[in-house]
Amino acid sequence: MKMDVRKVMDEGWRMLASVILMGVAMLVFTVPNHIVPGGVSGLSTAVAELVPLKVGTVNFILSVIIEGMGCLNFGVKFVMRSLIISTGLSIFLNIFEGMIPAYTSDPLVAAIAGGAMFGVSCGILLGRGISSGGTDTITLIIKKYFPHVSVGKTLMLTDALVVLVSTIIFKNIDVAIYSAFTIFCSGQVVDKIVVGMDVAKLIYVITDSPEKIQNHLVEKMDLGVTVLTGKGGFSQTEKGVLMLAVRRTMFSAVLRAVKQLDVNSFVIVQDASEVWGEGFKEHNQGQ
Repeated sequence: MKMDVRKVMDEGWRMLASVILMGVAMLVFTVPNHIVPGGVSGLSTAVAELVPLKVGTVNFILSVIIEGMGCLNFGVKFVMRSLIISTGLSIFLNIFEGMIPAYTSDPLVAAIAGGAMFGVSCGILLGRGISSGGTDTITLIIKKYFPHVSVGKTLMLTDALVVLVSTIIFKNIDVAIYSAFTIFCSGQVVDKIVVGMDVAKLIYVITDSPEKIQNHLVEKMDLGVTVLTGKGGFSQTEKGVLMLAVRRTMFSAVLRAVKQLDVNSFVIVQDASEVWGEGFKEHNQGQ
């Protein structure tokens, strides 16, 4: 039960922080400059120009339509969190529109700053396996009926269509240019948060003293080690192979320990963008 409470609290603060960051990014940077960050929020910015409704209200209507389609295809549970986020964002936009000062001095700065904030907002959610819905839901629906279609390409096409429609509505090619900057910056920040911050090192140690090194790493450094067996291609002698994943903060300490225990050991190091299991990500993180 305690684990469930922690999970709910963790997801709760992430969704709240994401809504606030996304709302501020829209009200301060993207909406005042007619910049479209892709997805439902970008489409809402454009559609609000055509109808006598606030951006937040348009965002809510579009989100309900899209998540309703998702509910029909995947069930209520699938869209619940996305709908909560969309509703929270719509409420935030409607309450604070006109209260938060807009930045309109330089559209390029607005595009970069808005994209960075959108990236942080999405990264906070994706770091816990939470989707903000919108075009993600549309992509999954398309994937359901056309399983051979690439998810990545579908997402890119969806964002491109949103930008194209918005450019036509605003009748300004600058919308497409600055929106492209925003989408690019957002994607870069998301990658840094979701992947970059989770980078670990995968280390292979080929040694004649596997037990001594294994015992030290497990007992002294509290690290998990997988023991493999190998044979030297030149010497044809049996070799011990230790495989372990460590966080970057432990990397140097592990290399020093291995060198001290077996100066003749052969070490191979690789970057691991994701590691699931004890000490890293939980296996049920995205569920």
